[in-house]
Amino acid sequence: MGKTKIEWTDRVWNVMTGCLGPRNDGVLCPYCYGKGLAVRFNNGDFDPAWHPERLDEPLRVKKPSRFFTGSVTDYFGNWVDQYHFNEILRVTARCPQHTFYMLTKQADHIACKAGNHARLYREYGWYNNVWLGVSVTCTADLGRIERLRDAWPGHKFVSFEPLIAINRAPDLQGIEWCIIGAMTGCGAKKHQPAYGDALSIMNAADKLGIPVFLKENLALPSSAERRQEFPK
Repeated sequence: MGKTKIEWTDRVWNVMTGCLGPRNDGVLCPYCYGKGLAVRFNNGDFDPAWHPERLDEPLRVKKPSRFFTGSVTDYFGNWVDQYHFNEILRVTARCPQHTFYMLTKQADHIACKAGNHARLYREYGWYNNVWLGVSVTCTADLGRIERLRDAWPGHKFVSFEPLIAINRAPDLQGIEWCIIGAMTGCGAKKHQPAYGDALSIMNAADKLGIPVFLKENLALPSSAERRQEFPK
């Protein structure tokens, strides 16, 4: 666990690292943040690994903090068994002073994991400190928002990062926060999204009173405000 340069969170908490998907033509997402870290610090090994020694890290942080939970994995991937997923949630239940954000591309798996999530709510009696978001990078990903809305009983957000191209306004009913960012790392300057795409998302959010966080890497016109709003 450690503090992070990710603007919308205070700390990252990675009890699991690594990923097996989604894959295109047998390779991981070309913009993968976690894979880049694995190349730098783990000889490129990005196979899933469980780190039990990190499990109780949030318990040692007394100051209320925002935790990006699984910043270099996807806890809704089919390589994450229910036991390990539940172990993560049990820790969040013991830390009501913190807010935990999970992010997934595996929206089809939300319903299965959410059933156990609801059971653990009843077991531990907590609800409001776990947020689940879906990553949406292009028009083809917009269906993830619907699956999130239908399957997750708690707080919901959408991370439009890296925003590549979205040709229609998203349906954000039931969503409580939107994050918008550009690609980072190698080749990022060649993939700066059109501001019109970001504006379309912001307009859809504003109609519903949803806060918007624009990351620093998103290029804006000189007249545009860099909104960095958080949910209440």
